[in-house]
Amino acid sequence: MQHLTPHHAFVHGGFAHRGYFKTPSGIRPEADELDDELDTALGLGPSERVLKQPLILCLFLLHGLLPGCSQDIRDMTPTDKARMTTELREEAKACRVRYQDSDFTDVEALECLTENYRRTTEFFPSPLSCRICYYRYAEGLHLLGIYYWERRDALRGGLKDAEGSQDPDRESRITELDALVKEYFAQSNEVIEAYLSSGLEDPVLYDWASEHAAELGQYGKARRYVTRLLQSQKFNEDDRRKLEKRRRAFKVLYDQQQRERMRQSSDKRRRAQTEDVGTRSDTESGDFTEN
Repeated sequence: MQHLTPHHAFVHGGFAHRGYFKTPSGIRPEADELDDELDTALGLGPSERVLKQPLILCLFLLHGLLPGCSQDIRDMTPTDKARMTTELREEAKACRVRYQDSDFTDVEALECLTENYRRTTEFFPSPLSCRICYYRYAEGLHLLGIYYWERRDALRGGLKDAEGSQDPDRESRITELDALVKEYFAQSNEVIEAYLSSGLEDPVLYDWASEHAAELGQYGKARRYVTRLLQSQKFNEDDRRKLEKRRRAFKVLYDQQQRERMRQSSDKRRRAQTEDVGTRSDTESGDFTEN
């Protein structure tokens, strides 16, 4: 399965693009337009996008850094929430620039981007209140998974090129990277599920979620996401054929997985029955001897 690099994701406005979607940039407008969309949803004009110093201090307070302001988000006004969300978004944008300028190698900048978008979701308990907040958070987790995916597979390729030689350190690192890939993909899918279960739909999220689920070995879910992707909009014949092929591949993997689980379950029952017969035989033998 082809995965997109972080470079590809950023080139297309921060969202993965396979040519399946209606717009040339991959379903979503560029990042600045997304920010304008969020400002509109929050009721902010251009002059309100810069936070006043007291609000910045309250922002730090919310994360336990300064005393003096109320720490309860429930006490904040909608305007305060909107302005503080804007500040976090600006910090995330700065982290995005750092990541791009590092040629997509500064993972701390990527973590910064993701954490700031995570914080925006704290102000809005439902994706319906700020869908872009949740979208961007899912994106950050997705990109972190891709970051570690690339490095894991690069090491796997090097291990294969080593013609069977053992390298315990490299194998250990591959295991660590694999765990990070799965961790971030699983977290991204949790956010995507929250987004989708609120009644919102998005083809790109279905695409991401299917790949995440496949990486996690959840082939039934991966197939369902592709099905929902196919139902989300019209595709040209060539793209539909590619997606149908992808869905069939997940079905094959799911069926193989189910057969293997049934085999393991059958083997387990057989071993249990054998052990039970052996235990009864020993007991009967012992009784006969004592008699």
